[in-house]
Amino acid sequence: MKRILIAGFQHETNTFAPSMARYEHFENGGGFPPMARGQAILDMESMNIPIGGFI
Repeated sequence: MKRILIAGFQHETNTFAPSMARYEHFENGGGFPPMARGQAILDMESMNIPIGGFI
């Protein structure tokens, strides 16, 4: 079975942020789009974000 990896990373840098950005903040941060795997990625097809256009 072939597998395809789709990955993306959107980040806005702010040097004046009062706290450090750690991996846990991205994984559980409640941002948009959320971290997703499997079918949840394909469900982003209709969203107006880069991954939606790729799919």
